[in-house]
Amino acid sequence: MGVDIRRAVGRDAVGVAELNSAVQQLHFEQRPDWFKPPNPAAFVPVVEEWLSVESTAVFVAELEGGALVGYVAAMRRDRPDHPLVHQAGVVELDQLVVTAEYRRTGVGTSLCLRVLDWARQQRVDRIELGTWHFNNAAYTLFERLGFAPTQRRMSLSVADE
Repeated sequence: MGVDIRRAVGRDAVGVAELNSAVQQLHFEQRPDWFKPPNPAAFVPVVEEWLSVESTAVFVAELEGGALVGYVAAMRRDRPDHPLVHQAGVVELDQLVVTAEYRRTGVGTSLCLRVLDWARQQRVDRIELGTWHFNNAAYTLFERLGFAPTQRRMSLSVADE
């Protein structure tokens, strides 16, 4: 396959922001009331922030020539003990993107497995993620990796019509 999975560095911020456009477009098309259209230039500072925070890891899938064909972001969140819930260390798997030509080639799986390794290094209790109901491809991948539903999140618009 010739794809290397590695931790993203500062020079990758623009490439990650450009990759994000594909998934952002999907989200915008399905829920324009929620999501904005892709704007890679506006997203670069977000990626740069991720890369500067120790509790966040971004991994990229890079071809031998240097082109990026996918990325995943993961954020560590520590939930303190509470009268209603137990303390937990959680890694949130977020922002998984693979270019169309590299989907179903193992790139998405490899990116997710790299997050799993990182989560183990973080000594957290679990990895969590969310997928939108319309993103069946992502749901299928996550289910194949062993993720299982834990809750349903619902919304109701109360905006004036």
